[in-house]
Amino acid sequence: MQGWSHLGWSSDWRTNYMLYRDRKSLITNLVSVAGYVVVSVVFGVWAMQRFMAGRLCYPPIVQRGSTLWHMLQINFALLVLRVLQRAYCVWRLHGYRQAALSIPRMVWANFVNFAATVRAMRLYLRYLYTGRAIAWDKTDHIYPALDSIPFRSPLRGAHANGQSAPA
Repeated sequence: MQGWSHLGWSSDWRTNYMLYRDRKSLITNLVSVAGYVVVSVVFGVWAMQRFMAGRLCYPPIVQRGSTLWHMLQINFALLVLRVLQRAYCVWRLHGYRQAALSIPRMVWANFVNFAATVRAMRLYLRYLYTGRAIAWDKTDHIYPALDSIPFRSPLRGAHANGQSAPA
């Protein structure tokens, strides 16, 4: 957000495209968790209608066969495709257990990104209000030795020591 306030937008559309890709996460990280809340409420309503038949009768949220209905089906199909692609790639490298765990990790990553975005916004708003400088949070990274990582099968063109094959 500091970069946005210092740099603003450019007159070059290519630069703006790259800036947009960085800045859209301020919205998408918040909207993704809001989407989980909406989906939870919808499933709760469906469950109440199912188990309390006759007492509750809500109209459908989206009319079947409408343009929005078809857009939601396409969106869901693309989500399933993305989840399957991720699980397949993880399975190739780390096996079926990690592939199965990659699906809930996608959801967890959305909550982590949400928390990081809320924190960044809070720090930036505090900076705007008080003028208190924002300190850089340094994360210590410890990378395991490549030999200690259990690979399921080597990727094409990769040697056992993790180096790519010469071209």
